[in-house]
Amino acid sequence: MEVYWLDQVEKPLAKQTVVCLGMFDGVHLGHQALLREGQRIAQEKNLVLCAHGYDTLPVNFLNQDAIVPELTSLEEKLRLFERFGVAIAALDRFNDALVHMSGRAFIQDIVFGKLNARHVVAGFNHRFGYRSDSGQEELEGFCQALGMGISVISPITIPSGELVSSTAIRQAILEDNLELAAQMLGRPVDEAMKERVKGI
Repeated sequence: MEVYWLDQVEKPLAKQTVVCLGMFDGVHLGHQALLREGQRIAQEKNLVLCAHGYDTLPVNFLNQDAIVPELTSLEEKLRLFERFGVAIAALDRFNDALVHMSGRAFIQDIVFGKLNARHVVAGFNHRFGYRSDSGQEELEGFCQALGMGISVISPITIPSGELVSSTAIRQAILEDNLELAAQMLGRPVDEAMKERVKGI
């Protein structure tokens, strides 16, 4: 798997890609559904599977007084990306420039421009851009204008009906409900994750 820091990428990637957008905190069942759809599109359209992520959770950059513990370190995230078939990991450093970038500019300059995307995959509730100015509707419009395909992943629930999310996993770990957290992750909760969430 190739890893690119996007602040060091000056020209578009040589290969055309399908780009999966998300925070990928925990690389849980919802994220895995995103990556599986990306893999399907990559094979169907002869594209390269790319996952776009960040060096930190945006909420932690925006509110440094109340840090949200990340489920996975960047190194673990990259390891999981590779396990789920990602060929290119594209990482943005969350900083002031990115905070003030509009959703339109993000898709046009980074996803379409630097990542040479021909298809985008995102979750139903994915928001991006300055003050979260863009969601599914805006993303569909941006992709259409640039001639890119788009897939939106529906909510993923576990058999008990609970919605899979990084927040729900953090809460389950705090409540020592490791079975619930593991169901949402699609794998057991490791010690490092437990320690990060509990601040041990």
